[in-house]
Amino acid sequence: MSKITFEEDKFRELLIYIAKKCEDDTFWGATKLNKQLFFADFLSYEKFGKPITGADYMAIDHGPVPRRLVPIRADMEVEGDIHRVIIANQDRIIADRAPKLSKFSEEELALVDEVIDALHNVLADEISELSHKFAGWMAAIVEGQATKKNVTIPYETVFVRKAELTEEERQQTLAMASEYGWPV
Repeated sequence: MSKITFEEDKFRELLIYIAKKCEDDTFWGATKLNKQLFFADFLSYEKFGKPITGADYMAIDHGPVPRRLVPIRADMEVEGDIHRVIIANQDRIIADRAPKLSKFSEEELALVDEVIDALHNVLADEISELSHKFAGWMAAIVEGQATKKNVTIPYETVFVRKAELTEEERQQTLAMASEYGWPV
């Protein structure tokens, strides 16, 4: 298992990029942002062998969430990169500057655009349901660890995606969880 490094600068720019691209999405808010970041990173890991940002995602009841999103978002607000508004009961991030696209490869941006396009004007609840099909999130919830510990979802679990895990897949996922120090 290779070490994945969190690239906070890319995470910040990706957040701004997604916020800019989703300004016209009627149903865009915090939940959808969490899932867009998750899908972009995990699908990049699946497709290219490395995530875009390397952020840790924790499993909570409503799906995966970037572990460091809240403090980074707060810093970005103070620095004037973004601000937050509530629109139709949605906590939305508004980008106050353009993203620094030089941080990303063309392939990474194309993948992020695919994720944004696929989820455009889709309800947050529907996107949460889609994220619940990822084995890493399922294993954490099934084992009862997510709500107690907010455990990290291993990137490797992107290779096991089904509505229901076979017993062998469940055991493989639990073995990965054990490697990450989850109490299983």
